[in-house]
Amino acid sequence: MLEEIRNSFRNGNILQRIIILNVGLFVVQSIIFLLFTVGGGRDTFSNILSYLYFPESPALLLRRPWTLFTYQFLHDPFGIFHILFNMLYLWWFGRIAVEFIRERYILPLYLTGGIVGALFFMLIYNLSPEFQGSSPLLVGASASILAIVAAAATIVPDYTVHLILIGPVRLKWIALIAVLLDIVGITAGGNVGGHLAHLGGALTGFLF
Repeated sequence: MLEEIRNSFRNGNILQRIIILNVGLFVVQSIIFLLFTVGGGRDTFSNILSYLYFPESPALLLRRPWTLFTYQFLHDPFGIFHILFNMLYLWWFGRIAVEFIRERYILPLYLTGGIVGALFFMLIYNLSPEFQGSSPLLVGASASILAIVAAAATIVPDYTVHLILIGPVRLKWIALIAVLLDIVGITAGGNVGGHLAHLGGALTGFLF
């Protein structure tokens, strides 16, 4: 099985490599988290992860610049559904992007979307009085994936996707609904940092 995964990573396209990297890191992260938890060092591991997740503090970012990239490939060890749906979205819409945007642009778009999403999250958290005093950490590939979805929807807005139980839906409506859900999520107060990053990623894809 490991040999098959290595071959897929070595011979697959960039989309497959990004997915394998995300899933592989999640598995390793979850195993290490379990070992630390069993050994009574759960807080220690959480502290280690904080050096890989993106902070809202500019001062912390200056000391941990790598988090602009590492957060894009990691997920919360408890977030099995988070990474599951992220990878499904990336596979479904990433294939459309590869077809119409060209494969060589996928990784730069993924990384740029994640960076812009993170910086947008940081900007709003530091400018808005609503968030003063909070110190959230950002993690997950969602902003990067939204950049790919938005880019595909901008280039081929009328591309039709067949959704289970719904039927044919144009790509532009899927992207629009995703953005609207993030706006609603911000006003509702749930995972505000994540929703802000998603909007930054979507904006990157739109401008792409």
